[in-house]
Amino acid sequence: MASTNLKEKLQRQLRYEINNKIRQLEIRMFTNVQAIPEAAGIFMTSSGYDIHALDKLKINKSSRQENLNIVYECNQNIVKLKLIRKLMNINNVFCIFKVIIDNKYMHLELKELDELLNPPEKECEVELTPSPVQHAVAIS
Repeated sequence: MASTNLKEKLQRQLRYEINNKIRQLEIRMFTNVQAIPEAAGIFMTSSGYDIHALDKLKINKSSRQENLNIVYECNQNIVKLKLIRKLMNINNVFCIFKVIIDNKYMHLELKELDELLNPPEKECEVELTPSPVQHAVAIS
């Protein structure tokens, strides 16, 4: 019973953490969308003979691509977090804890994420249980 209560508390805390991470990613995504420079402005502010406009356009293209990559990555991680939040249950809460806290979910493919969300319950708990050596080190 105490184990179930602990799992429920951890599940609530993880939902809170996931919602915060989603908000942070949405803000980062919105900020990068706003920072995407417009190419038209480069030529409108330069004279017809501005040789530097081409350099500015090249920088613009590079900056735009970098911002689009960040937006794509943020969106991808938001989808993963929403999937984790939707499929989180008492049986997989310890496994989810391991990947949420260290942001390991960002590096997981969707197939790996699916395996994580549907593991045998004992598998997660065994990995989280400290060994006697770890426990002795933690105490000293």
